[in-house]
Amino acid sequence: MTFVLQPDQVSSVAEAGGKALALARLAGTGAAIPPWFVVSPGAFVASLAPAQHAAAARADFAFDDLGPIALHDSLRAEIAAALRRICPDGAPVAVRSSAAEEDSRHASFAGQFESFLDVAPEEVPARIIDVWRSGFSARLSEYRRAKGLPPSGRPPAVLVQRLLRPARSGVAFSRDPVDRARLDCVISVVAGRGERLVLGEEEGSTYRVAAAGTVAGPMPAGAVDLLAPDQAHEVAALARDCAAHFGLPQDIEWAIEDGRLWLLQSRPITAFADGAAAAAVAGTEPPLLWDNSNIVESYSGVTSPLTFSFARRAYEGVYRQFLRVVGVSRRTIARHDDMFPNMLGSVHGRVYYNLANWYRLIALLPGFALNRRYMEQMMGVSQPLPAEWLARIAPAPPTRLERLAALPRLAWMAARILGGWLTLGRSIAAFLARIESALAPGDTALERMSLAELGLYYRRLERELGGSWEAPILNDFYTMIAHGLSRHLLTRWLGEQGGALHNAFLRSGRRLVSAEPARLLVDMARLAAADPALAAALAVEDRAARDSAIAANPGFSALYRDYLARFGDRCIQELKLESPTLADDPAPLLRTLAQMATAPERADAGAASADPRQELARLLRGHPLRLLLARWLVGVAKRRIHDRETLRFERTRVFGRARRIFLAAGDRFAAHGLIDAPRDIFFLEVAEVLGLIEGTATTADIRGLVALRRADDRRFRARPDPPNRFETRGPVAAAGIAALTPAAAAADTGADTGADTGADTGADNVRRGLGCSPGVVRARVRVVHDPASQTVRPGEILAARHTDPGWVLLFGNAAGVLVERGSLLSHSAIVARELGLPAVVSLPGLMEWLADGDEVEINGTSGEVRRLRHAAS
Repeated sequence: MTFVLQPDQVSSVAEAGGKALALARLAGTGAAIPPWFVVSPGAFVASLAPAQHAAAARADFAFDDLGPIALHDSLRAEIAAALRRICPDGAPVAVRSSAAEEDSRHASFAGQFESFLDVAPEEVPARIIDVWRSGFSARLSEYRRAKGLPPSGRPPAVLVQRLLRPARSGVAFSRDPVDRARLDCVISVVAGRGERLVLGEEEGSTYRVAAAGTVAGPMPAGAVDLLAPDQAHEVAALARDCAAHFGLPQDIEWAIEDGRLWLLQSRPITAFADGAAAAAVAGTEPPLLWDNSNIVESYSGVTSPLTFSFARRAYEGVYRQFLRVVGVSRRTIARHDDMFPNMLGSVHGRVYYNLANWYRLIALLPGFALNRRYMEQMMGVSQPLPAEWLARIAPAPPTRLERLAALPRLAWMAARILGGWLTLGRSIAAFLARIESALAPGDTALERMSLAELGLYYRRLERELGGSWEAPILNDFYTMIAHGLSRHLLTRWLGEQGGALHNAFLRSGRRLVSAEPARLLVDMARLAAADPALAAALAVEDRAARDSAIAANPGFSALYRDYLARFGDRCIQELKLESPTLADDPAPLLRTLAQMATAPERADAGAASADPRQELARLLRGHPLRLLLARWLVGVAKRRIHDRETLRFERTRVFGRARRIFLAAGDRFAAHGLIDAPRDIFFLEVAEVLGLIEGTATTADIRGLVALRRADDRRFRARPDPPNRFETRGPVAAAGIAALTPAAAAADTGADTGADTGADTGADNVRRGLGCSPGVVRARVRVVHDPASQTVRPGEILAARHTDPGWVLLFGNAAGVLVERGSLLSHSAIVARELGLPAVVSLPGLMEWLADGDEVEINGTSGEVRRLRHAAS
């Protein structure tokens, strides 16, 4: 039996260890590797005398108890022959450990075993024994204990390799091991051999090679420039090739001898050690970039399979139609066919934007650089797209000839967009009429429908409304442009004052349907306050008693019935089909009214602000053209936002009807014994529900499928929410998450992470976000994580991670609003402006910074938030 293995004889980690196995697997990649062989651990056992075998079998075995070890003659002969093959000139070699667990994903064992350089051929047997000895050291035992690893009880394999005399050598990480979000290859280099660098005795010079190919370095300041750009690219390519080969980010050792690059070893970066993270950043898979921006307002937390599949179908259809409406050719749309089904993704049960596809969508329109900024504002994207991602997506600057050739297409698109603008009023009216027609069968009609009829009705809704979203699509587009351009011009001309004035303009004008529930709440609360018996009854749990007290007050009863008729589909997380609505359970509405009825009416903290029209005229005195343009653009933005909120409310009605169709189907499924309860239908996808109705389902065990998804749901809820933005590689279900922090994004793009992204101003008691509704208020904070179980007392400031239209019940009592996420066009900003509540959004870390009872002052104009007193003080 041979114990000396050549590279082509190595097949397992048990016989060759991690280091040698990695080199053997890289043999066919084309990488230049110095000649080597490995002595397997079995050689140690074969070299022991009988008495030494007995000593090695004891539980308290220590290597030095064995006494002298002598390699048997046949093993010495094998080693000598192998040395002649790798160093025919008798040059010195390196003798290194290659333990089974060494250089693994979970533990590097760096420095735990002995390694020897400049070993003369005649000294190799003695050095092999020394490496074996290091496998039983107290140092290694402590390392294994600290890592939670059991005692090994066996020596390492020993790698013997020709020793290079390099001009340069070092280490390279195929991916940044500290900031895992960055795709840079990080290279450290020293002159000569690299052991001083590996042992930490010399800092060396550091280079970064970005995915786009740019080289930064040497670093730190004053470091010696040891690598030419082409050499840095070659080293980076070698590291990335190793990562691609193993499917994991790699830490390699390399050397340059006589101008040739050599690979000495490759091992996984232990920063990516956990299985999920390792799968996520597999070098063979393209990355996906996820961002929940303002979609978290609609789909926060874990979302059911039914809701996700419903939303995904809707987004696919809507944005295909959007491109057709604005004049993008069918051929271009077909060329990007993969984009539309993947506008959204589900990660650990949470809904995220597949962000690169949104930028790809905008890149199909003229004016990408400008439009993407407006899209970022509208979507609440707080971090610009990293430069390396932007380089993949942004269209290349056209040549002069290409610009000329594109003129007819651009003219056609401009005509389509202008035509849509001129006819938008009629389009919106027609869309609203289609909604009324499609929703004409009342909820009572659903109760009488068979399963087949429910399926046909759902298909009819898809057919009549699925391809008819031209008005909302165009209006959203015009809102994005008008809001972004008007704000851009005002802030360019007037600085911060222009931004505050822009918010004030948006507050004035026609009432928004999204704020109407809050106004109705105030009206109902006034009536309840005048009827103490009714106010008391609203807070009780006895539904019969509540209903009786409501019926006894005709004025209140009429408003209450009108509220439920108009806004009964509104609820917390109203776009989630699984969310119970106010029509199902009005208790949250009545509890809010009971609190409001017993509290003094709130003053409008922003009411004293100056008329924005007069203020604008004063500030732009002497610039009549600017004044006219600003007034027109702001007026357009206000009208578009008004219609946007109206159209989004109609979307809520459509979702409400879909919810009732699926619940009715769930009731029929339960009656047929397919599921245990009607609400189990939320664990199925839309296609699965329709498949069961129409006879195309491929799964018969629906209960088993529901149980599987329910178990997934429990696991997802037990996990913390993923970051707001992150990247995955490989299958998302198995993927770990590499978060892109604001600082990392700024480093990639040169973006400023100052006030508008909620950066701390330097004192922990002052933070700055995005002021979106003017006014100043000082009050205690109520931090709300779950609006279904928490309330805001009158006069408190509401602090939330994000909001959706169902939170309007809490706005009724609030004196001001603070939101960790959000944009100037998010629901919290729009409703706060309408209600005159000072509000600040985009405050990263808000929920960790403030606690219930903290006293704060918020300035909805400047975006400044001051904590005046801790709750505990």
